[in-house]
This record gives sequence, C-alpha cells and structure tokens, in this order.
Amino acid sequence: MGKCSGRCTLVAFCCLQLVAALERQIFDFLGYQWAPILANFLHIMAVILGIFGTVQYRSRYLILYAAWLVLWVGWNAFIICFYLEVGQLSQDRDFIMTFNTSLHRSWWMENGPGCLVTPVLNSRLALEDHHVISVTGCLLDYPYIEALSSALQIFLALTSSVALTPTDTRRPRRHRIYNCSLCTRLGSSCPAPTPVSSALWRLTAAAASSGQDDRRAPWRLTGLLQLARLIWVCIRIGLGPSQPGLQGWGRVG
Repeated sequence: MGKCSGRCTLVAFCCLQLVAALERQIFDFLGYQWAPILANFLHIMAVILGIFGTVQYRSRYLILYAAWLVLWVGWNAFIICFYLEVGQLSQDRDFIMTFNTSLHRSWWMENGPGCLVTPVLNSRLALEDHHVISVTGCLLDYPYIEALSSALQIFLALTSSVALTPTDTRRPRRHRIYNCSLCTRLGSSCPAPTPVSSALWRLTAAAASSGQDDRRAPWRLTGLLQLARLIWVCIRIGLGPSQPGLQGWGRVG
C-alpha cells in the first residue's frame, strides 16, 4: 500500500466514479430523466478518458478530464437546488429533467424505501393518458435521495481533483547498464565483454547519436556499417574458430 502513487490513487477514484455514474444512469433510465441520462453519459466518457490519460501518461486527456470535473460539480449542484426547490425552481412547474417532453418524475418517487403508492381513480387533475397517484409512508422522500446522490457525485469529483493535482504525467525512464561502474553501484557483477556485446553497445551508441532529431532518419551510414559488422561477428561465432579463411575478420575494433 505504501508504494501506491498519485496515479494509482487517481485511477481508484475514477473507478469509484464509474461505478457511481453507472448506478445513477440505471435509475435515471427507469425514470425517463433524459437530461441526467445525457449528462451521465458524458461523465462516463470523461472518466474513461481520465483513466486512459493516467495510465498512458497523456496530459491532454487529464486536462480535459479536469475541465469536465468543474462542469460536473456545477451540474450536480444544480440538481440539488432543483430537487430542494431553491429559489424559484419548482418540480411541479419545471420539467427540466425530461426536456419538457413528459411528466415523468424520478424513479425514487414511487419506489423509495417504504413508499406506498395508491392510484387516485377518476381524478380531475389527471391529464390524457396519465393517472394520479398518492405516495405515502416513505422513509426518505425522493428529492432527498436525488440530492444525496448528487452530493456523492460532488464528493467523488472533488476527491478526484485533489488526487489529480500531484499526478506526474512524465513517463519513467528506463535505465540501461552500459559500463561496469554502474554495475558496481547497483551491487551486481559486471559480465565479461564479448565481441557481440561490444558490437551491440557501439551500434546502440551510434543509433542514439544519429537519432537525436526525430525528423531525421535514425540509421545513418555508420549505424549500417556497425550492423553489418555485428552480423558478420554472429556468423563467425556460428561457424566456429576452426573455419579456414576467417581469421582476422571478427575484430570489431
């Protein structure tokens, strides 16, 4: 646990956000809440991009994810104000969650904990193709359930933004051992140099010196000559030292 870095923590919070968003998406589908459904879909895509950017060291994706977190916190704050009817917002008058296309309410209105639904027959308030119901006995009313769900989303977004701040998007460098001094410092024995290892080291050095500019071809004439000499050394080792006419050709210089 002590080796878990900021990237590991951010991925963990992103996974929690995915679980919470999927759970919320299911209940919004059951309640035909089209505006939250669209917002949840965008949130799921942004979280997936955040996970990909964290794992693959892509800073642009993390910037996009951070910008979306700001919008996500604002949207959930609006949902809390809407269901608690803060200011001039009213659930009986405004049908923002369904884009004013239907009179559906939250799924928790009829399926909350302890709720008893009683249909009101022959009600004058019933519109065409609709019916009036009476909901009683709820342990927790649906506006508070929706407000608590949005508060959970805000909490996860804020904790993810805190974990996002110290995240390092630079790729770790791979240290390769080229000399015996580094072997000694790492506490390992330095292998004896061979013609093949010596040629490999020179070939790598030539490729590194010629490939500093990504716009230029990394293999130049020197690298090709070193590659040809390396192939010849491998052939010489495969044939054995007893073959006639091969003495003096395997020296890499």
